[in-house]
Amino acid sequence: MVESLYQKNESTITKVIWFPIINHYIFVKYFTIYHFFCNRQNFTIMRNFLPFLLILTSYYAIGQCGNFTNSITNVTIGACNGDLDPPSAQVCANLHINFKNGNASYYWGYHITEGETTTTETFGYINVTHYNDSTHYLCAAVPCGGSISFFINAYSNPNGGGNLCIEETATILTEPYYPSVLPIVLKSFQVSKMDSYAKLNWLTSSETNNDYFTIERSADGQNFDPLEVIKGAGNSTNEISYEWIDKKLISGSNYYRLKQTDYDGKFTYSNIVRTITDVRAGTKIYPNPTTSAHVNVLSPSENSLQIMDVFGKSYRNQNISEGLNSIDVADLPAGILIFKIGDHVQKIMKK
Repeated sequence: MVESLYQKNESTITKVIWFPIINHYIFVKYFTIYHFFCNRQNFTIMRNFLPFLLILTSYYAIGQCGNFTNSITNVTIGACNGDLDPPSAQVCANLHINFKNGNASYYWGYHITEGETTTTETFGYINVTHYNDSTHYLCAAVPCGGSISFFINAYSNPNGGGNLCIEETATILTEPYYPSVLPIVLKSFQVSKMDSYAKLNWLTSSETNNDYFTIERSADGQNFDPLEVIKGAGNSTNEISYEWIDKKLISGSNYYRLKQTDYDGKFTYSNIVRTITDVRAGTKIYPNPTTSAHVNVLSPSENSLQIMDVFGKSYRNQNISEGLNSIDVADLPAGILIFKIGDHVQKIMKK
């Protein structure tokens, strides 16, 4: 059978040899591949070589998988907020992907399940070559009583091809919604990053036996420390607005939450809000020029402040604290004022 096919192709070559050179090239290439596989000796070589090729390919894919070290950390969950429609809680997580060497791909996201309904949000693909190290911060509103599963899917080849190396997951359940026992209805809770401080605002639409709020802050979203206690309204059916300013930010991420405490000592937590700041060492005085009755002084430590004019006349000597200080300059004359804080000297124009 091989011999007859060979003869047939020889005759075909005779007929095609007068074709344009590109057709001749294509035919000869096809014939060469065909002849290689139909030749009995070459077929024996391929039969012995193919298993080795498959083993080598599998080993390469497994090796690629060994380059992934993925993790899902800093999972945080906010309290169930019954004032939202539908009632839901905020859940956040850091998804870390590390790939050491080679060509591969990954994508990430989450599944939200409520009853028998599941919705999926997917991000990626990301193709990686040789090295990739990244973190994706995800947050989602999850219906009260529902669950969320964060995931990272990593593949041994680009574009999602090859073996599924890792399917990292983290599943979190949210608290059920019990409107009759909620001590407060928290309509909103947000943080605003100002020039050198953070302003927290929250709004309640009703309060029941609400003794006080405790503002808590964290650098990692896991370990919170109390900063300030704000008195609650007790019982109210009206909207009440609260505000507090954090003058001593930490460098990097600042996570905040509210701990609400009843008169009987029971407490609940709000959702978590986050802002990022770059707190740099050094002293900062602003605004400049100023038309305000106050000047802001940001100091990296406790220090002494002296204010004088250009002739050396001293107007003010006082101590300032670490962080943001508001300095009253309403009684000082207009013109150039010199602020001296330790070794830092700065001219401020008061209009």
